[in-house]
Amino acid sequence: MERRDFMKTGLAGAAAGLVASSAVAAKEEKHDHGSMQKYVAPVVSDELKKVAETAHDCVKTANACIAECNRVLALGQGSMAECQVAVLSMVSVCEATAVNATTHLVGDELLRRLVDVCREFCDYCADACEPHAEHYAECKNCMESCRECSDACQAFLKT
Repeated sequence: MERRDFMKTGLAGAAAGLVASSAVAAKEEKHDHGSMQKYVAPVVSDELKKVAETAHDCVKTANACIAECNRVLALGQGSMAECQVAVLSMVSVCEATAVNATTHLVGDELLRRLVDVCREFCDYCADACEPHAEHYAECKNCMESCRECSDACQAFLKT
């Protein structure tokens, strides 16, 4: 037998062995999919929907505020530094809150703690944007969006 023939025969035999052993293993493994619990989506209250909606809006308005902060800071005016820090900090918390409020996959206690943190970050951001609100529409919109989200978070936490 030539080496080439040996390789063909050997590889073919190995492949056949793998297929056969996989088939045996599949037959031996029995899954009872009927006994698995069915996923039941949690009921999302109107208050929680409002939290998700307003947190998402905060992220949208924050992008314009961040861009304006960058523009003003690039001109050498440091007055927007605190605003920028607050907005950037708020964005990550609002993104997490919007996702978790929408999916509501975590337990109620954990979600409530996140919503409370979101409320705090929105208040922090709104307070930082307030001094600039009369000079920059982006800061005013961000401040108003954060106040609305904070109110929605507070309403949810009262339920």
